[in-house]
Amino acid sequence: MYFNILMKTTAFLLFLFFAVLSGQSQTHIAINPVAQKYFSVEQVEKMSNNEIKAVNFLFTSSFIADTTTSVYKKWIKENGDIDIVLLKPQRKKSERTFYRHEKYPGFVIEFLSRDEVEAKINSILNTPKSKN
Repeated sequence: MYFNILMKTTAFLLFLFFAVLSGQSQTHIAINPVAQKYFSVEQVEKMSNNEIKAVNFLFTSSFIADTTTSVYKKWIKENGDIDIVLLKPQRKKSERTFYRHEKYPGFVIEFLSRDEVEAKINSILNTPKSKN
């Protein structure tokens, strides 16, 4: 009798474990709200989690901005989040570039080089480094 209860309990716990495990592996990562403006729902649904991570990297981490300054707070208040598509960064191959706006003196956005961005995206997507 105890053996049957033990087997049923073990089977139930294994079922729960694998149900949770499979549910976690299928969790879809949310795309950055700024990036979402540039993709249709269908495009986002077709993206793998790693592709979404790569897009999110471009829109959130492919640049550096000092978020502690009052000028940054003014930028956010007037423009919303930093949108790299609107800023159109002219990334150099192996050198970082900078964006400055005369309306926001002291506010500088530093864009990572193309090599840095490519290396990070390749690591996210698990693809080998290009030979360009």
